[in-house]
Amino acid sequence: ASGNRINSFMRAALTFPVVVLLAKVLIWDKALGELTGGTTDALSPELWNVVMVVIGFYFLYETTRAVVRRK
Repeated sequence: ASGNRINSFMRAALTFPVVVLLAKVLIWDKALGELTGGTTDALSPELWNVVMVVIGFYFLYETTRAVVRRK
């Protein structure tokens, strides 16, 4: 059970910055952009790759977990 907690904590810790970034870009910059006048600094392509890997891993992990549970 302890390994599960550590795994969950690490996944949450690695995912949190990506969630915050995407929420800011989508809500603050895109949805409220004209009201707020603010924009997020552009990320390098490498950092966007990290964001995509984190998102991809999350969906891959959840899909794999669902398939394994069915067996």
